[in-house]
Amino acid sequence: MTGRSRPLILIAPRPVRAWVEATLLHTELFLTFPLVHVDVDAARLVHEETGLRIERFPLSHRVPSVGFRFAVETARWKLDGDALRARGVAPGPDWGKLQAGENVQQPDGSTLLANDFRIAQREHAVAVIGGDNDTPALLAEACAGAQLLVHEATYTQAGLEKVGPGRGHSSARDVARFATELGLPNLILTHFSPRYDNPEGMANVEADARSAYDGHLFLAKDFDRYELDAHGCVHALAVQ
Repeated sequence: MTGRSRPLILIAPRPVRAWVEATLLHTELFLTFPLVHVDVDAARLVHEETGLRIERFPLSHRVPSVGFRFAVETARWKLDGDALRARGVAPGPDWGKLQAGENVQQPDGSTLLANDFRIAQREHAVAVIGGDNDTPALLAEACAGAQLLVHEATYTQAGLEKVGPGRGHSSARDVARFATELGLPNLILTHFSPRYDNPEGMANVEADARSAYDGHLFLAKDFDRYELDAHGCVHALAVQ
């Protein structure tokens, strides 16, 4: 609401739209931007734009729950420095122009064509973020080619066996085993039961996951921020 004017896309079940509209009406809240609602249950592909594709996958819980696959593609141009030096063009302003796709005329009257001296590089990243779910395997298709899975781990395996399957949640070991089977290099676990909200409890959750997974493992806390880089590695960022 700080001067935003571009539309805000809300991807959610249809009842959420009714709830938001009721809130706007009864609080007399007037937004400076339009809300564009996408019904998450209407189709598997819920949003697509240049460089971004978001798909949803139904999960298993006591109430409807979904997971999302975020596929990001970025393209950038890399200058062929060796070719430019061989042509007698030293690093300088002309390099910047070529990098930007601009042809450059030389003092001898010849023209350097940008596309002759730059190489297209495409980078891909796929992250899968799930809601409440007692069957991690439902995300197998979503995780194909992914570098990161963010999934709930409400219980340790012992805790899940104690409470029974009716709660609709996963254990850290179940999720970790699934991540190992699919070769996922990064795993962020979330949504822990309050019973583990102490150092010993979280150590047990981590040990449960580590018993089945040896990749990059993170146990998320409120307000944690992570970055998935172009090399497929996840880094924890400083909390702002």
